[in-house]
Amino acid sequence: MAGSRIGALGIGFVDAEWQRAKAELLVGYRFVEAGTSQFGVLGGARHIAHEWGINLRNPDLRAVSVPDVDEDWTDLVVGATHTMPIAERWLWSNRVDMRIGDPEEA
Repeated sequence: MAGSRIGALGIGFVDAEWQRAKAELLVGYRFVEAGTSQFGVLGGARHIAHEWGINLRNPDLRAVSVPDVDEDWTDLVVGATHTMPIAERWLWSNRVDMRIGDPEEA
């Protein structure tokens, strides 16, 4: 994690670090073609991981540590897709999806 000083407060300085990682594994199925448009559905899993770190330094230069927080969870994903050509080698693609799961219970 790379730290960055985000500001000076009247009570000292705050150094905050935050990292986020996301990975998806999805499969799609094209179910209809209408003219040049193609419509499909998709499903799979999405994994998200967050890491937080905060360090406080008061005006007396004493360091105050706040416990680091690491959270990660995996949700199911379902959605729909639309694709259509806009040129010989170019496609316009739309995707809408939603996750199914409660990160608070992960």
